[in-house]
Amino acid sequence: LGTSQIQLRDYRAATTTLERAIAAASKAGRGGKTGPMLEMLNSAYFETGNDAKRLETLHRLMAIAPKASVFKQVVDVYEKKSAGDPVVMINLYRLGSARGLLSKEHYAKYAERALDMSSPGEAVAMLEKGMANGAIKKDDRNNRLLADAKSQVERLKATLPQQAKEAEAIATGEPSAKLATAYFTLKNYAKAAEAAKSGVAKGKLRRPEDLNMLLGVALVESKKAAEAKNAFKAAAVANPKVRDVADLWSSLGS
Repeated sequence: LGTSQIQLRDYRAATTTLERAIAAASKAGRGGKTGPMLEMLNSAYFETGNDAKRLETLHRLMAIAPKASVFKQVVDVYEKKSAGDPVVMINLYRLGSARGLLSKEHYAKYAERALDMSSPGEAVAMLEKGMANGAIKKDDRNNRLLADAKSQVERLKATLPQQAKEAEAIATGEPSAKLATAYFTLKNYAKAAEAAKSGVAKGKLRRPEDLNMLLGVALVESKKAAEAKNAFKAAAVANPKVRDVADLWSSLGS
């Protein structure tokens, strides 16, 4: 019935029919097989302009059938919803990278966002992967961007001991947050988590949700999923704008 209603462009009726069908399937223990119905429901909510229900449906799709085409829609929705908020977007790209869901246009965007967030190591990784798979052109501009990102990584390594001393000596959380990002971009996730915990405990952060999200991702990378969930919850409390992305990481990251 839902398929017929969509074919007849009766999208509002289709949303009701499909929600009931999905609920019935889930109740019968067949929730893992509702992907096709959820995809139709996603289309119906798109056509009716119900962005909130569409995002909820995309989250449900990601939970049972995560794939690049679905993730691309998630990114597009969040980019609009958050007005390109840097914390929201970089943590979406991090999730897409961790789960192998990035589309070709995401590699350059992730790299640019990583550089904006003082994480040149992530930028280097995305630029190199993007160039290798054809997502990013190997032209003069991008080669210079890659070379500059690599230089930033080397400068960061050289200043890391001084950053660690400053973070230990200063009572507020920002130096520890900066140190956590430095360790994270160098893929030292255990040290990143340690510094992030210190920064969270000290407080007085410009964007506490940013550091809590980084802490959560670092803990996921360290195979500490239970601790990570607590960090993602803290990020959502600190700023409701990141709540949905934190929920995605909490359910899909481990």
